[in-house]
Amino acid sequence: MNNKGFTLIEVIITLSIIAIISLILIPTINTAIEKQNENSINNFIESIETSALNYAKENKWQLGINCSDNKNTITVTLKYLLENDYIKGTEENNVKVIKNPVTKENINLDKTVTITYNCENKTFSSTFTLQ
Repeated sequence: MNNKGFTLIEVIITLSIIAIISLILIPTINTAIEKQNENSINNFIESIETSALNYAKENKWQLGINCSDNKNTITVTLKYLLENDYIKGTEENNVKVIKNPVTKENINLDKTVTITYNCENKTFSSTFTLQ
C-alpha cells in the first residue's frame, strides 16, 4: 500500500480552510478596490477644480467679474482648459482627450467647471461634477 498520498479528510479540510480564507479576503479586496477608485475620481475632480482656479486667478481681470451686478459666477469648458494647458490630457489620433481615471473612457470636453468669486473675502472657488 502506498502511503504517500493525502486522505480524503485532509483534502476536504485543506479546501475548507482555503474557502474560509477566500470568504474573508474577497470582500476586503473588493472594498479596497472601490476605495481606490473613489480616491482616483476625487483626486481627478480636485485637479480639474484646481486647474479652473488657476485659470480664474490668472485671468481675473479679463473675466468681467463684477460684484455690484452679481456677475460673480462664470463657467469654463474642459476643452478650453485643455487647449490652454491648464489641464494635461493625452493625445489620441492627434486630438487631445481627457480620460476618466477609473473607466479609462474619454470625458466629454463640453462639460463645464463653475467658478465663483466670493466678493466678501475676494477668493475664487470652483465646482465640477463628473457625472
